[in-house]
Amino acid sequence: MAGEGSTWLNRLPAILKNKFFLVGLAYVLYLFFLDGSDIPGQIKLKRELMKLNNQKAYYTNEIEKVKEERKELFSSWENLEKFGREKYHMKRDSEDIYLIVEEKKQRKADF
Repeated sequence: MAGEGSTWLNRLPAILKNKFFLVGLAYVLYLFFLDGSDIPGQIKLKRELMKLNNQKAYYTNEIEKVKEERKELFSSWENLEKFGREKYHMKRDSEDIYLIVEEKKQRKADF
């Protein structure tokens, strides 16, 4: 039995028997997978950063759209009046507003 174990060790390359190489390999594996800034964690953070940058670009674009709409809205009294009438159903004292709301059609179940 002692001969079988010694032949297994004899078949290993010399570099795998070197204790400095083994300690260095263990340290590198620790840095890559177990450390606070491990590789899978860095990949996850990179994906999150890309997602947040995309959201930033989207919201920056939306802010520009809102600024343009605001500029157009406050450019004239007619635009402001149109906005108030369409969005908030505002009216003048001498006017009546009638809202027509369509009912949803119900489907009959086929039996």
